[in-house]
Amino acid sequence: NQQKETVHLLRHAEKLKAAIEATTLSFTRKAADDDRLFGSVTVHDIENELASKGFKIERKHIHLEEPIKSAGQFTVKVKLHPEVSAEVQIEVAKEEATAE
Repeated sequence: NQQKETVHLLRHAEKLKAAIEATTLSFTRKAADDDRLFGSVTVHDIENELASKGFKIERKHIHLEEPIKSAGQFTVKVKLHPEVSAEVQIEVAKEEATAE
């Protein structure tokens, strides 16, 4: 029954939303003194980090306006279903300089 399948997919997306929103993705990047990153955190990085935590989310469903280019905390929207989107928390920390 197509209606049961639709309800099942919606419930699955809602459970996935709860799990994703309980997750924080952490990245460490080299940064200047003003917290600007020398690189960036991209959709590809977020996709890989979600996968490492067991979430199979296609890159096209991760809505990042532009790559993250500074240290700090960010919220990124992930579309799970036509009616369900989740917000994943992203933390970007400065890589500590190593003393030589």
